[in-house]
Amino acid sequence: MSVFAGQHAYALFDAQILFGNRSGDFTPFGENSATELSSTEYNFAFHLDPIPLVPVAAGLNISSNTYDVNVTDHYMTELTGYAVTPEIMAWIPLELFGLEPFAKLGYTIGASGGKARIPVGLLGVTQELETDIALAQTGLRMGAGVRWAPPFVPLLSLVLEYSIGQFTMQTPEFDVGSVNI
Repeated sequence: MSVFAGQHAYALFDAQILFGNRSGDFTPFGENSATELSSTEYNFAFHLDPIPLVPVAAGLNISSNTYDVNVTDHYMTELTGYAVTPEIMAWIPLELFGLEPFAKLGYTIGASGGKARIPVGLLGVTQELETDIALAQTGLRMGAGVRWAPPFVPLLSLVLEYSIGQFTMQTPEFDVGSVNI
């Protein structure tokens, strides 16, 4: 007989609160060199598992980021954003040492916004300008991880997840002073 015993709960939905680090490269305004970005990412995700005993669920992942940008190298001075990712999650319903592996696949649709510094001479600008910009963000996101449900705390799991993605950020045309960019 065991003092702590765990068992699977066949839930209709799950909710997750996640946080971590996001990093990558960003090439603003079609430049040849990229700026390294890093951010603390905050996520909320929920999944619906409509078919009992089938280890597949569908849901949404909603994330928020405020990036650290190196303003000395490029025109971007500030970049924040959110992303909504419809995703599919699948898991192996067998545990090894109480760990349950899972994988996620999703497609991000979101937006980022920020400030850009347009230096003298670029695009015919005669004085340095600062403007707000908006970026549409799309791309594939994949993740894998493990979930551990402590047997002594009902309805709670600890999750360790690693995700990777390739995102395209496009800016619509906007006006800076009398210049259309």
